[in-house]
Amino acid sequence: MKKPLLLCLLFSLTACSESVLETSDASALRQSTERMADALDKDSAARFREDIAILNGAGSDIRNHQGKNVEQIRAAAIAELERHASLERFTLLSAKVNQRQNAYSHFRSTRLELVVRNDTAYEIGEAFFEARLISPDRALPWLTESFSYRSRPAIQPGEEAIWRITPMVERRWDIDFPAEAELTVIAYRLDDPQGRTLYSIEDSLDDGPE
Repeated sequence: MKKPLLLCLLFSLTACSESVLETSDASALRQSTERMADALDKDSAARFREDIAILNGAGSDIRNHQGKNVEQIRAAAIAELERHASLERFTLLSAKVNQRQNAYSHFRSTRLELVVRNDTAYEIGEAFFEARLISPDRALPWLTESFSYRSRPAIQPGEEAIWRITPMVERRWDIDFPAEAELTVIAYRLDDPQGRTLYSIEDSLDDGPE
């Protein structure tokens, strides 16, 4: 009767010793990540580290994955990639810049008009953009500027909207650019209505604002 009990005890100890992710602080995260990777073969360890990088990226919170094992981390990373793929379906359909004389200032008034469509699975409360005013025959943009737009109410999945935006510093846009100049705009960050970042490629932008 003692042998089966001993076998059960050994099985329980083995199961309890499975490495899991610890996210209480940066040191615990680093040590648990290395411990879990060391228990894997080379290819599996590389994939595991990629999964951790995905779950620790912009718009994600690695602390949500405390106590997960390698298989659970893999499943969470796949779900996160699917979430990012959905958020990439936030589309800018058109962008243009309108200027007019301002009766109360010698600077012209500027309005940016963006037509956007939310084909993600999420409500979008605020979008952050980088705009560049460019000409085909000019190496440098006339202007580069970052700005955001808070949608009230939030733009729902499947909705399309026209956003008219006044730049924070209008006089930066008061430049004489040719009629063929093109306004190119990319969305580099999306927040939900509560201000939580859902998606961000901010770190991958080539240049900051001028």
